[in-house]
Amino acid sequence: MTIFQIENKESNLVNLHESYGTFVISPLHIGQGITIGNALRRTLLAEIPGVAITGVSIPTINTEFSSIPSIREDFLELCLNLKQISFQSDLSKKTIGTLAVQGPAIITAESFQVSTGVRILNPQQYIATVAENKLFKMEIAIEKGTGYQLATINSTQRSIDFLPIDAVFSPIKKVVFDINSISKHLKTLHEEVIIEIWTDGSLSAIEALSQAASNLMQLFQDMIVKNENSAQQTHNEEEFEIANKEQPKLEKTQNDSSNRTTTKIEILNLSTRAYNCLKKQQIDTIEDLLKYSKKDLTEIKNFGKKSIDEVLFALKNQLNLTLQ
Repeated sequence: MTIFQIENKESNLVNLHESYGTFVISPLHIGQGITIGNALRRTLLAEIPGVAITGVSIPTINTEFSSIPSIREDFLELCLNLKQISFQSDLSKKTIGTLAVQGPAIITAESFQVSTGVRILNPQQYIATVAENKLFKMEIAIEKGTGYQLATINSTQRSIDFLPIDAVFSPIKKVVFDINSISKHLKTLHEEVIIEIWTDGSLSAIEALSQAASNLMQLFQDMIVKNENSAQQTHNEEEFEIANKEQPKLEKTQNDSSNRTTTKIEILNLSTRAYNCLKKQQIDTIEDLLKYSKKDLTEIKNFGKKSIDEVLFALKNQLNLTLQ
């Protein structure tokens, strides 16, 4: 089993409310890159918890279509500006943020009074302009969640004092990944995943990657079927291993030869092109492959020198076998 490593190629705080990181995951077998890249990207975007505004309360405003006295923005524009606020919080329950601004004035995110444990990461974010010499009051509901939540869902959980709005909980702004081939001795045998992560600053890119990997590990761990007789099975395997070591080398060679009959060529982890060419020749097992010489392989259609070298290297590297 190949043990891969994660290299932190670049990780920095772009500004007070944005973090960026580049990570390289390698070496991986051919085909594993797209699997790992997709799984991490989807988990990062959908499952990393964050904090967002889920509701707005303004005196005398009962629907999102009502005009808001004192400020220049309508309700839709106000909500769009509110969604741009980035929060960092260690609270697990809903909390309320309030503001009271005497006009004329410009309202920014720092105008809100929030609970202890809640931090506004971009306090200069523009919210609205109070155009008249009046007092403008507003409350916001702040909650923790994951992904994107529609206002229609929030409406079933809000009190009548708050108008629900769409909530973007995810602290992950963007995730992209690329897959590169890694060549060794002029043979392409492995690949690497380069993944880039942008966050809103509430957590670092490396923390986000760690959380996503942990979520995936837990997901697959729960899928493993537990064997009630695992202890007995382990004991039996140990006994077999000890007994097997005591057998003459000739018997071991015979067993290895027998195993080749059923061992599939998939164990070689060949490239798609090389694998498909062998399968078309009805080479399904290692024993089938060992019936061919190097010269025989050159006569296989579309099976070039690069593919032959790949097969020879895989046989030697993984099974310590050679062709004539």
